[in-house]
Amino acid sequence: MTMTVPHQAAERYALLAVDGVEYAVDAACVRRSLPAPSPLPAAILHGGTAYPLVDLRQLFGLPASSDATSQAGGGPGPERLILLIDRPPAPPGPVAPEPPAAGAGHRLALVIDGLLGLEPLATGAAVPLPGVYRGPERRWFHGVLPRADGRITVLLRPEGLAPGAAAPTEPGEVPTAAAPSPGGAAC
Repeated sequence: MTMTVPHQAAERYALLAVDGVEYAVDAACVRRSLPAPSPLPAAILHGGTAYPLVDLRQLFGLPASSDATSQAGGGPGPERLILLIDRPPAPPGPVAPEPPAAGAGHRLALVIDGLLGLEPLATGAAVPLPGVYRGPERRWFHGVLPRADGRITVLLRPEGLAPGAAAPTEPGEVPTAAAPSPGGAAC
């Protein structure tokens, strides 16, 4: 008789860095990474589709370059990347998905400092942002992902990074990307 150990479901996250801080986005939403052009355009055209550009350094109020990027030439360039994010349409079902904010599309081109890789994390591992976060970070982040090595990674909310995006209605809601969903994860 053989015993099988139950396999814990996992979701894959793309890990990225902005100013030395590690962030994660559901890998199912990432379509491609590209070198960041200089100067940065308002949108990236890829495969006939326009992706509005969002520089995370600018959005988060960070300087245009850190010590690491200024040593490598400064500003946007080959050392910075663009992640093309494309949130798939929500499948029809009994639970209505969170509506996108006015002007918030389901496609974005995120300018980041570096792509750190892909990592599987247990489904449901994300924890909502603590209540002390009441500013724009409510729009930008789903919550945090505790990691096996003791680190914590901030989970991005792509639809909240778009210009004019609204904060989620419930500050303590469970992150969409952390909840199991039929047919794949929602971004």
